Amino acid sequence: MRAQIARTAPTLAADADRIVTAILDSGRVPADMPAELRPVFPAYAGPFLRDLFAFDPAAALARLDTPCLLIHGGADSLIVPFADIQPLIDGLGKRNATGEALVVPAVSHNLKTVYNGTDPGYIGALAPAVGDKLAQWLGDVLGA
Repeated sequence: MRAQIARTAPTLAADADRIVTAILDSGRVPADMPAELRPVFPAYAGPFLRDLFAFDPAAALARLDTPCLLIHGGADSLIVPFADIQPLIDGLGKRNATGEALVVPAVSHNLKTVYNGTDPGYIGALAPAVGDKLAQWLGDVLGA
């Protein structure tokens, strides 16, 4: 979340860092924050956010002993494809179970096709390349 705020609202990055640190330390959302960050850090969500911020998805993935397919949209405006997904890809390599990662170009965070630079890819059907890969992978893993 810190990186997302730094990318999308750089003037709020220092406040977001301070708020995240406070939540991790206390499990409480500090009251003194810019109004723009109140929807991101609601006062009632302190314990949930503390657990969320403390969760390490790459470490959890490394411990998972079942097949895993990571699909990421290459045009995702929320997650930077390789900076944010590389630890997950690395986690796949530390496992004994099969795993595969796929970054699909021109696909959004919601795994929908992005048609141009202003299209966020929030509406429409699942991108065909995503559906095709998911069907192929499930068929291989399930033996169907």
